[in-house]
Amino acid sequence: MLDTAPCVRWASAKTEVAHTFVGLVVIARSFDDEPGASWGRVALSAAVLGAAIGAATVFIDGMGNQAAATEWARKPDPGTFGSASAVATISLSMFTGLMFTTFGLTPLLFGVTGLASRQYPKWLGYLALLSGLLGILAGSIQFLAGFSGLTANILFPISSIAFSVWTLLMGLQLWKRGNRSTEPVREATAVS
Repeated sequence: MLDTAPCVRWASAKTEVAHTFVGLVVIARSFDDEPGASWGRVALSAAVLGAAIGAATVFIDGMGNQAAATEWARKPDPGTFGSASAVATISLSMFTGLMFTTFGLTPLLFGVTGLASRQYPKWLGYLALLSGLLGILAGSIQFLAGFSGLTANILFPISSIAFSVWTLLMGLQLWKRGNRSTEPVREATAVS
């Protein structure tokens, strides 16, 4: 019987990457005052790079690791172990790049964007900046020293949660702005 669980996990992860990317595009384009608009375009470029690395990571981790582990479980010899180990190393390398770009460089640049703009509260810019610095630190440590509990269990989770919270809060800010922009239209329609 065909095991469909890896395909479901892969499809779910792919959807999460796509939704996150679309959200970052909307956030970046919402900065329409200078220099925030220019910084927003730079942050969006980092988000594009991060999404590409994220997609590649999902493909390797979701499909490559599953195939390598299945083959090694079926035929546990040094050759299949070496292949599985190589796939796992590539997956870890891609994840390190994802840490650095998507959870480091991207929020760092969105933080600079928020601080350069007058459209959103400054504390949101500082939250993104802090999240990005932690992501860059986690990615750098993992790149230089390899996988560790510090990066996987402390720095990266804090960074990714902070960036997720920032994204959610920015979405709420956009929603509030959208509601404010439609209020005069509703009032004018009620008067007519």
